[in-house]
Amino acid sequence: MEKENFYSLLKNKKSYPVQKKLYSFINNSVVSDKINNNEDIELAINEAVYGLSHDFTKLWGINVNCDFELLEEIYTGFESLISKSFHNKY
Repeated sequence: MEKENFYSLLKNKKSYPVQKKLYSFINNSVVSDKINNNEDIELAINEAVYGLSHDFTKLWGINVNCDFELLEEIYTGFESLISKSFHNKY
């Protein structure tokens, strides 16, 4: 899967549950008030990226057990979206 395909799949209607979780994490994140240090922020983001990636691959039937590059691309995509949104907010 190329990078464009990750974003295309994410924009697809089928990905609505994942999109909803992503937006919820970004908009209602504990990062704003309850997390006081960078380590906690990083942990919260990593947990969100892992969960979103798991939901995304399960939803689309993507087998990443043997394709670590693909899994890394999905992780990177979610991490980028979250990091950019927080960078613009805070």
